[in-house]
Amino acid sequence: MLDTIVIGGVAGAVGRTIVAPIDRVKIIYQSNTNIPFTWKGAFLKLNEIKQKEGFFGLWKGNTSSLTRIVPYEAIKFKVYLTTRDIMPNNLIAGMLAGVCGEICTYPIETLRTRISYQIGNKERYYDIIRQMGIRRLYSGVNPAILSSAVYNGLSFGVYEYWKNINSSVAAMLAGIISTIGCYPMEIVKRRRQVGLCTTPLDIYNTEGIRAFYKCITFNSTKSALLMIIV
Repeated sequence: MLDTIVIGGVAGAVGRTIVAPIDRVKIIYQSNTNIPFTWKGAFLKLNEIKQKEGFFGLWKGNTSSLTRIVPYEAIKFKVYLTTRDIMPNNLIAGMLAGVCGEICTYPIETLRTRISYQIGNKERYYDIIRQMGIRRLYSGVNPAILSSAVYNGLSFGVYEYWKNINSSVAAMLAGIISTIGCYPMEIVKRRRQVGLCTTPLDIYNTEGIRAFYKCITFNSTKSALLMIIV
């Protein structure tokens, strides 16, 4: 059991580091209401980050991501395996695992979003914690819990169902389907993390239904890669 938990945490850390530049651009688009997404624009954002912050600026926020992902993945896999032993249902076990991991590590996720969502942002982690306080670091936790439950439930469920046919295809399908299922709540979460008091109705009224899937094709690429790596 311990070996599985450690492997889960290390695999999560390696995977997140590889896709970190994609993840940062995704956060920028998700948390800003006035930047329309295009693939060309996404690659221009990558270049803009590199020009203004240097090559390693593409990995800005990855320190907090790694700080979070190791305990998150470890908690998630432990809860998943324990729950599946008690209740042999991959969907439910995945949902419970995602919720537990999200609640335990959410403040670190907020720090990552705040440090990443503006190009040229000079804030430090200490500055953000002092400004927000612990309670506000949980801004957006409710949609995050729902998003994590849907994502991990579908991810584990789809992968376990299809893995005997082709594990690589199963991993890609799991990543894409789970991303589509949880994505609207992830948009709401990002907006709240950066200080926008946004509800799903607010987003719909001001930006329309497409806003709930802003940047989803770019993010689906990241999710599919992450599922294959992890």
